[in-house]
Amino acid sequence: DYLDYSIAIDGAYKGGSPVALASLIRLADGNDNSIGAKLFIREDGTTEGSLGDAELDRDATKRAVALMAHGNSEYVITRSGAEYFLEAYTTPPQLVICGGGHVSKALAPLAKGLGFRLFITDDREEFANKDRFPEADIVLPHLKPEEALPTLPINANTFIVIATRGHRYDNTALAAAAATSARYV
Repeated sequence: DYLDYSIAIDGAYKGGSPVALASLIRLADGNDNSIGAKLFIREDGTTEGSLGDAELDRDATKRAVALMAHGNSEYVITRSGAEYFLEAYTTPPQLVICGGGHVSKALAPLAKGLGFRLFITDDREEFANKDRFPEADIVLPHLKPEEALPTLPINANTFIVIATRGHRYDNTALAAAAATSARYV
């Protein structure tokens, strides 16, 4: 039964929609639900399974939405005495740097060292290449920011830094970035 959950969790890590899984740890007093019951929650709020109680399911779904953006987890103790663990899954944090100049060159290794997936874009190949940014997961040369951003797996766990050469493309990059679901621009 849980294979589909595992596939969806793996997909979330690879850039798909975030998901969450709630597991019942302790029963409410006077309740005969099954310890270990699971509720699988999608980003759109649809669910599969149950914690054995409609109120618990609603509570877990509501909490999951807040946790999904960053892949956080929470241990919940309800007033009824039931306890469940809720774990959300999403991509690692991602940083998109628009521009391959000196600011980007200094920022890229810091971001990678902090665990970010790193994407670099610059319309000049000499500034957007794997030799200049060996730590980058994806390098997009020959593309202006408004062309590059739609091709990247941007989600709520994505942060965008705009540092184009001489600020020439900052305005168009900002407009393109503002149209994404990135958490921070």
